[in-house]
Amino acid sequence: MDGQATSFLELVLVSVVGIILATFILWLCKNVFKKLFINLPKIILDNHRIKKRLLTRRYQLVYNPEAGKRKEITFSKDGEIIKGRNDNENTWRVALDKLELIDSDGKVHSRFTYKVDMDMFVHTNDPDTGSIRGQYIEPIFGRK
Repeated sequence: MDGQATSFLELVLVSVVGIILATFILWLCKNVFKKLFINLPKIILDNHRIKKRLLTRRYQLVYNPEAGKRKEITFSKDGEIIKGRNDNENTWRVALDKLELIDSDGKVHSRFTYKVDMDMFVHTNDPDTGSIRGQYIEPIFGRK
């Protein structure tokens, strides 16, 4: 092949790769970023509601449902666990509308989603958490 034919093939190849890349970027913007930004206000509002709920009520963490093991757990506004704190449930945070209990090493030990219809936090059973599956956090009725 002469130099002119090679340059033409390189130009075609670069053009095809460019079109594929542009198509992927458009798809990404349409399907991923759009969903994220549409849901962002809801996530922010849900995070606020979860924090408010945690700070105004008393709860019990059922940390071993099969054995019926439970303990009272209370949360401070600065992310500390006040009552029920140990190496597994050391601090807390709300991330992407999920309550996360952080262990003393800074890793997520448990992650919960708030179920409005049940008025409780239910373990997500995500594989990256180190806790027993099936945990839940339910309110203890009465003032904090």
